[in-house]
Amino acid sequence: MTGTSLEPLAFEDTERIFSVLGQVGDPTLPLNLVERKRKLLDDVRQLIDADVYIWSAAIPDPQQPDVMTTQLLDGGWTSEGQRVQAYKALSSPLVNQTLAPFSIEAAQQMRHVTRLRSEILTDEWMQQHGQVWHLSGLDYSLFTIYPLSPTSYSGTGFHRLLGKPDFNKREQSIVHFTFKHVEWFHRRNVDPSHIKVLLLSPRERQTLILLLGGDTKREIAEKLGISEHTVGDYTKNIYKHFGVNSRGALQAFFMSGQSASSLSTAET
Repeated sequence: MTGTSLEPLAFEDTERIFSVLGQVGDPTLPLNLVERKRKLLDDVRQLIDADVYIWSAAIPDPQQPDVMTTQLLDGGWTSEGQRVQAYKALSSPLVNQTLAPFSIEAAQQMRHVTRLRSEILTDEWMQQHGQVWHLSGLDYSLFTIYPLSPTSYSGTGFHRLLGKPDFNKREQSIVHFTFKHVEWFHRRNVDPSHIKVLLLSPRERQTLILLLGGDTKREIAEKLGISEHTVGDYTKNIYKHFGVNSRGALQAFFMSGQSASSLSTAET
């Protein structure tokens, strides 16, 4: 699978994402797991100005390994007719044969990937076959695939109505960053309060945002009104929490599909 670089997130975008994760993961909210998943999808849809989302996952049944349990959530439709037409397009051999290899390869490589439609489907393909999809009233798409095993994955697509502009690299990074760190969303029967970012203290979370934004130790200390020594302590805790040992590795951990052990150990 051809690699695609992701843009670093701006400070404001990182804050918005953490705010969304904090609200969705709030254990005091009277929401069940499905409702939390739907809230996350709706919140991200609004963050990137998408119109429709479709999430699905095919997970092997632990009692019957050959049986796949399919889960599905969607929302944002203008009508039930639009929903029906979109699923017809997605299930058509023409579209399915093009998108399926991308998802399967991501699962086989056990690598979380997020792609713009233009990175999966060529302009020539869309000119020849795009009408199948456009009949649903939808156009540009953004897909994120999270592997669950070499044979199964959790996949989410965000879509815009015809006439709206394509998704951009910033929105691609927002989606990748968010769905990389919500394992509870991709799997079944996981406590939604177990979001790794939320296990940091509030100050560590603020420090993490600034580290990802590129601030120096002195700048972080000034913005948070604490000493550089304290910033250093928070930074060490953050590195340990995410299994990295440098700022470069931390940024790559959040913005790539690589495991922490394979990342650079550049100086902080």
